[in-house]
Amino acid sequence: MSKHAFVFPGQGSQFVGMGKDLYESNDQAKELFEKANEILGFRITDLMFSGTDEDLRQTRVTQPAIFLHSVVWCGVVWYCVVLCRVVLCRVVLCCAVLCCAVL
Repeated sequence: MSKHAFVFPGQGSQFVGMGKDLYESNDQAKELFEKANEILGFRITDLMFSGTDEDLRQTRVTQPAIFLHSVVWCGVVWYCVVLCRVVLCRVVLCCAVLCCAVL
């Protein structure tokens, strides 16, 4: 059996369009993104997919955007491709690792 590692990014790695491909191509991912919009009380997907760099640099957007993208990506990959054996992360994204661990 081969081994895989997921390395989660930290603040500063955000970019306009992050997660849009997952949202458009995977129903499970779309559902998670929409649930995040509901929980946050604003459409973070609008800012992630077509906002400005300035929008994404705001901490109130950056942190949940990177967290959400990491969790959704991990969920899609976890179920569709591999069984994770090693997870590496940076700073606040350790929370994403914990969420992925229970997927």
